[in-house]
Amino acid sequence: PNKFSCVLAPTGAGKMLNVDMIALARRQEYVDKSRFDASEVVRQIVSTANDGRTPQPQPMSGRAATLLKELETISLYTVNN
Repeated sequence: PNKFSCVLAPTGAGKMLNVDMIALARRQEYVDKSRFDASEVVRQIVSTANDGRTPQPQPMSGRAATLLKELETISLYTVNN
C-alpha cells in the first residue's frame, strides 16, 4: 500500500489528529545473498481532526493548520534461509 491514514488522540493534547502517510519512493539494493538495504521516502501530513460534532476553528488564513514532513527511512534486512 502507498497510503496509510489514521486518527490519533495523544494524551494531554486535548484534540485528535488526522495522520496521512503517503509513500513517494521505494528502493532496495542487495548487499549480498542474505542481506539487502531498503529505502522508503514518505510524506507525513498531520492536521487537526474534526469529530463532526463541533465546528473547527479556522486560523486567520481560513484554512486548517497542517504539518507536512517528508521522511526517508533506510533499513538493512537479513534473510534467514
